[in-house]
Amino acid sequence: MKDPKKKRYVYGTLAGVGVVGVCILLFFLLYKLPEVGAAVDKLAAILAPITCGAVIAYLLRPICNWFYSRFLKWFPKWKLKTVDFLSIILSVITGLLVVYALIAILVPQLYYSIVSIWGTLPEKAERFIAYLESTFAEGNAIIQFFGQSSEMLYEAVDNWVQTSVLPNLTNIVSGVGMSVWKVLIFLKNLLIGVIVAVYLLANRKKFKRQAGLLLQSILKPKWAKAVAEEAAYIDQLFEGFISGKILDSAIIGVLCYIGCSIFQFPNALLVSVTPT
Repeated sequence: MKDPKKKRYVYGTLAGVGVVGVCILLFFLLYKLPEVGAAVDKLAAILAPITCGAVIAYLLRPICNWFYSRFLKWFPKWKLKTVDFLSIILSVITGLLVVYALIAILVPQLYYSIVSIWGTLPEKAERFIAYLESTFAEGNAIIQFFGQSSEMLYEAVDNWVQTSVLPNLTNIVSGVGMSVWKVLIFLKNLLIGVIVAVYLLANRKKFKRQAGLLLQSILKPKWAKAVAEEAAYIDQLFEGFISGKILDSAIIGVLCYIGCSIFQFPNALLVSVTPT
């Protein structure tokens, strides 16, 4: 089609058809929005293990590549499968150890902090009331309020149990059952995600070659090369961002722990590892 006018007409027609098609699609999505949302939620629930595995594989990929590059120096080139297997296993073990270390640090400290706060709460309340009594005159409304607060609290709790907890006990039990079921589903998704992550890490080079071949089959060589370079640049940028955030958080946590230890702040370890 060498005639510029015909080419312009064809492009204009295609653009008009595209705009009309997009408007019809948007109208359908808005008209069927509850059904579309339910379908998207159902699809997301089905793909949750795969998504979890993809995220785990992406986070473990730098560690896996690091082990792979180190093992290449120790093993001959004809044992690449052994090198790949060892790098994947060690990267997964490293990730699990990091998660276990965080849980082992956070959970005892969180439990100790809650118990210590709850144990010192009556003493602090008594000291606060004593301060009010020594500061304000007897018979003050504040003193009377704090003097009657325990009885008011007991009556409020008893009324709440009688009117809300006991009548809705079945709903509470069912809610606890749903929470346990959600925890089991999360553990199931996590287990499947780890398996998917191992599979993705084992085939990461194959998937990279297949993606390159797919681009070359869809686009022209020049555009396929440009898309591949941009994707590699985005991947490198995102990986550097994640690595930088992890390193930055580790440095801040260590400095915070050192400062809290020097000034003898309580729960220094919990404060240092708590995300901000």
